[in-house]
Amino acid sequence: MPAPSEICNRSILLLRGHGGRLRLKSSYNEERVYRESEIKKLRRKLDNLQVRFDKAYEDRLDGVIDEGYWSDLSARWREEQDHIRGQVSSLEQADHGYVDQGSEILELAQSAHSLYITQGGSEKRKLLNSVLSNCTLSGLTLCPTYKKPFDLIAEGVKMQTKYPRQDSNLLPSA
Repeated sequence: MPAPSEICNRSILLLRGHGGRLRLKSSYNEERVYRESEIKKLRRKLDNLQVRFDKAYEDRLDGVIDEGYWSDLSARWREEQDHIRGQVSSLEQADHGYVDQGSEILELAQSAHSLYITQGGSEKRKLLNSVLSNCTLSGLTLCPTYKKPFDLIAEGVKMQTKYPRQDSNLLPSA
């Protein structure tokens, strides 16, 4: 089992190697583009509904459709408009804080070892409480159970240790 400082260093390399912050920002940009696309589609639906509504109203005024049919249509279309407006509102108010939160988690993961070394007892305890959910003792080995998302970072470090990246230069060594 690697030492805690080695785990920390490997996790930093893993996060940098996979561009943790870049992946978060890329994910955010993809999500933003998707959200904007969906909002445009929903607004087109709203516009189409309004055109139908206006045309049906003119037909009602011209006597082409009767009052009962107009009432049913308008009630159904208003309900559909309200539903679509709710969807647009939800998409516009989507939580963007995950990028900031993700960056904070990555910063904590990168600085955890140095923070642990330099801080006093109560600060060390707070740090451990924010990263670990439980620890068990198996013989003489302490087995940590990490809180999310630190469990994913630790799993990535284990995988990197178990299956290190193969060198891209596969030429035989001289």
